[in-house]
Amino acid sequence: MQFPDRHVPLRHAIAAALSALILFVGVVHEVVGSTLYPAGPAYFGGSLYWHLAGVALTVAGALLVGSTLGLFPFPVRVAAAVICVAGAFIAADDFVTKRQFHLFAFTLCLAGAGVVVSFRPGRRSPENAT
Repeated sequence: MQFPDRHVPLRHAIAAALSALILFVGVVHEVVGSTLYPAGPAYFGGSLYWHLAGVALTVAGALLVGSTLGLFPFPVRVAAAVICVAGAFIAADDFVTKRQFHLFAFTLCLAGAGVVVSFRPGRRSPENAT
């Protein structure tokens, strides 16, 4: 596969790194999530929904990485904002109901917020401006 020869702005590179973190949390959710959080599948309404959430997060993370690097269009800021809010909700709920710190949900909140702040669609670097 040939990648386009273009400059990726620093802000988009940062967004791509944070998107990779979202992708990583999705993979961790699928691989060891039910081991780290045995009650997790029940919290999500069953094993099916637990795995749907993990796969959806993994796919969303991959789409965010590709789009922030300019490989294809995707609503980056909207998806990152949804991920941020979902992570904040899960982290807050775990803290209030179980008095536990949910590191991965909090990571989603911070990474999603970072993508929203750093990614600017349609911005071009001075080298690529025509």
